[in-house]
Amino acid sequence: MFSALFARFVALIGSLMILWRRATIPAPAQAIGLAPAIPAPRPQGALPTLKMPTAKGWETGHLPQVAPGLKVNAFATGLKHPRWIEVLPNGDVAVAEALFGCHWRQP
Repeated sequence: MFSALFARFVALIGSLMILWRRATIPAPAQAIGLAPAIPAPRPQGALPTLKMPTAKGWETGHLPQVAPGLKVNAFATGLKHPRWIEVLPNGDVAVAEALFGCHWRQP
């Protein structure tokens, strides 16, 4: 009982710290292009936070730019948090998602 309450308290404090950091420290602009300007790291302060990446898909109708002679296409959409991709011997593609199960696609 105590450990569950303590875990919830720690999670609440962590969430509050993340909200406070987002409200007080502006996020730098994205570093994109041929010569991106990488921003200096932000100070962590006395209580550093764990920063988890957020998966972001392509906008509808847009594809990433690739080198001449190459092309890109989306072979799976609607995935919440893809973590692992495996092409099976028969050509099927298996995509494992963190905490969301597994999806299969046949070619």
